[in-house]
Amino acid sequence: NAVAGWALRDLQIPRLELWVEPWNTASVRTAERAGFQREGLLRGWQQVGDERRDMFMYSLLNDKL
Repeated sequence: NAVAGWALRDLQIPRLELWVEPWNTASVRTAERAGFQREGLLRGWQQVGDERRDMFMYSLLNDKL
C-alpha cells in the first residue's frame, strides 16, 4: 500500500492496474485491503507456460488529480 500511495500521490500517476489469478485468494484479499477495486474477469488474458489463464483486473484511481 505504501508503494501505491507513493505512485498516486508523489508521482501523480492517475491509475494503477493489478492483475490477479482468480484462484489466488491471498492476493485478491491483499489487493482489496489496499483499496484496489475489481473491475472484471479477463478471460484468457495472460500466457503462463503453455496455457492462457484468466485474470481478475483491479484498479486504484488517483482521485486527487
